Formats: sequence, C-alpha cells, structure tokens
Amino acid sequence: MSDQSLVHLASRFLDVVFARSLTAGERDLVSGWLRSDTEADLFWSQATADQRHGLQSASAVAERLPDRIDLVRASLFHDVGKTQAGLGVLGRTTAAVVSHLGLVVSSRQSDHLRHGEIGARLLSEAGCDGVVVEFARHHHGDRPLSIEPSDWESLVAADRGWWGFRPKP
Repeated sequence: MSDQSLVHLASRFLDVVFARSLTAGERDLVSGWLRSDTEADLFWSQATADQRHGLQSASAVAERLPDRIDLVRASLFHDVGKTQAGLGVLGRTTAAVVSHLGLVVSSRQSDHLRHGEIGARLLSEAGCDGVVVEFARHHHGDRPLSIEPSDWESLVAADRGWWGFRPKP
C-alpha cells in the first residue's frame, strides 16, 4: 500500500469518526437540490459522514459552477451506495485495508467497496440524470465517455477535496 493510500485512508477514517450532523441551514440547502421523495430517502438514509461529504462536494461545485445543478447533484449523491453495506467506522476501515492488501472481504465489505455500482443502480431507479448516475458509478475509476472531461475534473476535484472547500458553520 502506498504512502498516499495510507494518508487517504487515515484522512477518511478521521472524517467518518468526527463527522457532525448537518445543521438546519445545511439540511435546507441539501433539500433544495433534491427533486423527489425517493431522492430525499436516498440522501438522508446515508451515514452522517456521507451526508456531510456529499454536502461538501456539492457545495464546492455549486460555488464554482453555480449554473451546473446537474454536477452539483452528481456530487451530492455519489456515495449513496454505501448505505447498502451498513458498515460503521471500523467495518469501512477494515474493508478498505483488506481490499488494499488484496485479501478476501465479507459480503458487506464487498457491498461497501462496490458502492459506486450500487449507488448508480439506486439513482437510476430514482430517475436521476445520467451524469448523476454515471458519476456515482465511476467516481473511483476512469472517466466514462458520457461525462465531459472538464465536468469530470470538477466532480473529482470536489470529491477529493482538492478545492479545499469547507462550508461555513
């Protein structure tokens, strides 16, 4: 496992451990980006850390590309597939480490690791736009041809926190 992978895993672990619930204002902001009860159920069923990460990613896109609600929504929903596994902090960490070591994982850990594919299916069933579905499916991989390179770069930058955006408390 590379030093970069270890740093990323440690950072995500801390994000999950110390995630705080969304404030009323943040919940209102998210609600403004939701288009249906099904989407609301998908977003709010996520763990607190995933809600916060989705908000941070979507807010970064909204700040830089305010006319691209499709990209804001893609950022907001990209991790919804993690709910399927139902893993807590230690389960998520174990899944990531075991996977990086090339070892066999449990079915729940496998679901966590396949969250992009699972999320894409859920988002497609909810009737979400193609870019929302495809970013969920591919956000840990290569850009699909259906997403423009500049859009992909913006989505990945927001997901990885490369823009350094943190919403105001």
